[in-house]
Amino acid sequence: MPRFEMNEQQIDDFLQKQHTASLSLVDEDGVPYCVPVHFAQATGSFYIHSSSSGKKLDIIAKSKGMINSCLTVFDIEGYKYKSDDNPCRISTKFNSVIIIGKAEIVSDYDEKINALKAIVNKLTPEFSADKMLKAAIEAVTIIKINPIKVTTKAYM
Repeated sequence: MPRFEMNEQQIDDFLQKQHTASLSLVDEDGVPYCVPVHFAQATGSFYIHSSSSGKKLDIIAKSKGMINSCLTVFDIEGYKYKSDDNPCRISTKFNSVIIIGKAEIVSDYDEKINALKAIVNKLTPEFSADKMLKAAIEAVTIIKINPIKVTTKAYM
């Protein structure tokens, strides 16, 4: 099966369709940590909502602006059987976008609201992001990932 890199339009289309990703971080002791997350894009960055405490936030707080995150977005479309009689001749047809970047906690209130609106509009478009309650906004934390490097893989 041919493997291709995605162009900018393909990347944008793919990311818009996907709702979940794996956020990978490395703590101060060098121990990896990976957690599934919902995400949305806005203004060239990726935004993830989170509770106001937890391991991922602790790791990000201690990373002090270093390149500290890998956000992996992928889908599996199926399997390609290269041989009818050999189970070792199976290939997985998947697409992926891997974003390496700097994760940080959003402290600006307006940016937090805009990020939450992007998340609501993407994940639950049947709800109005304008109806978010101030208490609910203040109860969540928003993680922003500024991309440093983006790699892709697509099987077509």
